[in-house]
Amino acid sequence: MTRQALAQKEKTMPIPVPIPPDDKRTWSIDFESTYSKEISLKVMPTWAYVHHPEVDIYLLSVAGPDGFVWVGRPRDFDWSLLENKIVVAHNMGFDGLVLRRLENDGVVPRINYAELHCTADMAAYFKLPRALKDVAQFVFKLPDLAKTGRAVRDRMKGVAVEKLADDPEIRVYAANDAILCRRLWMEWS
Repeated sequence: MTRQALAQKEKTMPIPVPIPPDDKRTWSIDFESTYSKEISLKVMPTWAYVHHPEVDIYLLSVAGPDGFVWVGRPRDFDWSLLENKIVVAHNMGFDGLVLRRLENDGVVPRINYAELHCTADMAAYFKLPRALKDVAQFVFKLPDLAKTGRAVRDRMKGVAVEKLADDPEIRVYAANDAILCRRLWMEWS
């Protein structure tokens, strides 16, 4: 699905992140998960958080070649699209662990990726801001996107997954994260 089709489906403003230069082999992924004051990455190690029984990995966003953008439940994605592809995530330490959990739980299939890379680590290597919201603001000069993203993220805390997965603002926020991640990789790797 193109980003315009996603915006139309969600009845929101168009996704404001410019599409990165194209590369048929490079895709980005980003997972969204439930969290609360007691159960979050701020108060527990990544492995413990990802494997906590109350954590629901409710949303996946994917950005790929030719303006492809997909947002939905991880189990509903066509994972064969990523077979033998370069897959990047902004914090692969988290997203990679989530991916393995979903594979182990039988939610998504195990596939062979050509490579897995972390754009947060790459950003730090190049002395760029590590946080994706700061990359949006200071590297790509999209301060409104960074501000909106922060507001949407703050609103997600402690909200029931049924409300989160279908919320148009959250879906656009997630799509923008995947697009930004891919753009960062395409322009800086």
